Amino acid sequence: CSKLYISLIGKPIEIGHFSIDSNKRMHFDKRQMKYLLSDLKIGELDLNADYSPGLLQQYVTIEKLHTLLKWILHFKVKLNVDFVTVRGTLSRIMCTPYSSKTYRNNWDICATKLNGIIYLTAVDTDKEIARIDEFPQLVRYMSWGYKFEQYLTTAQVDGEVDLTSRNNHEEYCIVLKNKFNDFSLLYQAEIDAVIPHQFSQTGSGDTSCYIELKTSQILKRTTDVFNFCSGKLNTWWAQSYLTGITEIICGRRNENGIVKYLDFYKISDIQDMAYGLWSPEVCLNFCDKFLKLVKRTATEDNPNIVYKFSYTGDGIVHIEKLANPEDKYKVLPGWYKTAME
Repeated sequence: CSKLYISLIGKPIEIGHFSIDSNKRMHFDKRQMKYLLSDLKIGELDLNADYSPGLLQQYVTIEKLHTLLKWILHFKVKLNVDFVTVRGTLSRIMCTPYSSKTYRNNWDICATKLNGIIYLTAVDTDKEIARIDEFPQLVRYMSWGYKFEQYLTTAQVDGEVDLTSRNNHEEYCIVLKNKFNDFSLLYQAEIDAVIPHQFSQTGSGDTSCYIELKTSQILKRTTDVFNFCSGKLNTWWAQSYLTGITEIICGRRNENGIVKYLDFYKISDIQDMAYGLWSPEVCLNFCDKFLKLVKRTATEDNPNIVYKFSYTGDGIVHIEKLANPEDKYKVLPGWYKTAME
C-alpha cells in the first residue's frame, strides 16, 4: 500500500457495542455477538432452509443512524468528533467512483449540523425502493446471506449451530472512532462473527478479531469474474477496511441458493485481485473530498435543517438545502433533538 493510502484513514478503534434482538429491541450488551465455527469443514449448505419472506426485515437505511443515536444518549457520550455516521454510508461514498455500471450508481446522503457536529446518513432513494418491488428475488438473496451466517456461527465458542431464527432483525454492532484525513468520525458497524480464541481484551479497541461472512454466486463465466472483481470486491474491501477486519469468508452458491464451497479472502490481498479495475486510493480520495464538501456546505447549526447531497451516476454531486424536509430526509429524530437541547 502506498503512503497516501495509509495516511488518509487511520485504524478504527472500538469504543462500544450494542445488540438488536429478533423483536428489534435494542440492548446495550453483547447478547447477539456470534462466534465463527471452529471447524469449517462443512458440506453443502441449503440457504433456503426455513425461508419465510414475511419475516424478513426491509431495511430503512436511516434507522441505522438512529440506533447509534440511542447508544450515544444511553451512555451520555460526550461527542468530540466532526462526523457521526454509519459504516454503510461511508462505504457507499468510497465506492462511488466505480459504481457507474451498477445498480448502486445513485444515492441520496443527508447531513444535519447540531452543536458543531455533522450527522451524516444515506437515505433510501426512490430507485432503490422501486428495485425491491421490481425484483422480489432480492428479498430471497438477503435471506440467503442471513442463513449463511447462521450456518457458520454459534452463540458460544465451540457451541452448536442454531438455525431456528427465521427473521433477520438480530444484529450485533460495534461503535468505532476513526480519523479520515483531517476529520474525526464516530460510526457504527454490524459484525458477523468473532474468530474463536482471538477475541480482544475488553477496552483494547482492536477489531482484528472480527470476520466478515458473505455469499456470492459461483463464478462460471468471464463476465462473472469481471463483475465480482469490479463490484463486490470493491464493496467488501471498503466495508472491511472501515472496520479493521482482515479476512472474509465467502460462501459460493449456485442459482438455487446451495453453497457448494467456501472461499477465503485476506483484505490485504483483495486490491491485487481487482486486476486494476479499482483503486483504494481513488476510493479514499473521493470520500475525503466528499467529507470536505459536506463540511463546507453544512454550515448552519440547526437540527431542523437538512443538506441533501445527491449522486445520479453523472459524476456530479447535486446539493439542496432543505428548510422543511420530508420525513424521509430528516436526519435527527425529535427525541434526539430534545435530549440534546
